[in-house]
Amino acid sequence: IVKFYLGDVPAAAKIFAEAAETCETRFSTPASEERIWRDACELKYLSSISKERKRELKETHRISAIIPTIKSIDDSDKLLGTESRKVVRVTRDLFSSSCDSDMSGELLARAKLRSIGGTEKSPKMDRKMWKLTSWFYLGLHYDSLGCFEESKKCMKMALKFGPSTGKSDDIIHTLPLLHMTVRDWFDDDDFDEDVVFGDEMNSEEDAFSPAPPDQAVAGMAYADPLIERSIKEGVSKMKLRELKEALRLREKTTTGSKEQLQERLFYSLMDDAGFASGFAP
Repeated sequence: IVKFYLGDVPAAAKIFAEAAETCETRFSTPASEERIWRDACELKYLSSISKERKRELKETHRISAIIPTIKSIDDSDKLLGTESRKVVRVTRDLFSSSCDSDMSGELLARAKLRSIGGTEKSPKMDRKMWKLTSWFYLGLHYDSLGCFEESKKCMKMALKFGPSTGKSDDIIHTLPLLHMTVRDWFDDDDFDEDVVFGDEMNSEEDAFSPAPPDQAVAGMAYADPLIERSIKEGVSKMKLRELKEALRLREKTTTGSKEQLQERLFYSLMDDAGFASGFAP
């Protein structure tokens, strides 16, 4: 982690990859955190180079020569599926989807973390540190992508949910404070309470309005307004090419207008989020 924050992400990735391999081969335990941080190193490195160089590394699969991969073991998927910590499992999906250029998977995982994180107006009780952890990893993900303003807002939320304002023997309490300190983000700016969706939609014109499902499933499809809004806004930002690729990966129909594709992907993601709309042909 120190090497990551000092900017030596290849060296940090090597340590995380080796630690993950040791954890999973010797102890048969999913090394979720090590995988998250290893993926953060890859995303951080890719965000620091030119688009041409990034495309070259992706197309030739040479990124592993710079950012080491984690060696697969027998029944690796089965082992990773035993991760019982919901926030950590969703975070792992977020980072791995980004590394795999799976925009819809990234969008869904981010929406789930935002729902878990809630808002400052949510009840402060966070004994399992789900809210703090969600906001920290959302901030780390944004930081790794080079989206520093979004990362800063998430880290501020993590600090607000932290019972000890970062001063603790538990590393998850310390990490938001460490991140803010290294990035020199402490300031006197007013806190944005609408951080969950603060900058993602510039105007109402950017949004699309999916046709509502019938009343029999409407309550299920819209049971979590945070997930619904996050998915809707993420889908609204996707280009036509990206929408078709996301639908193709999800084995959905890729024909139709952009609005139809947006609606189809929106309902598919809502289905995967557990709201069973049944409206994604």
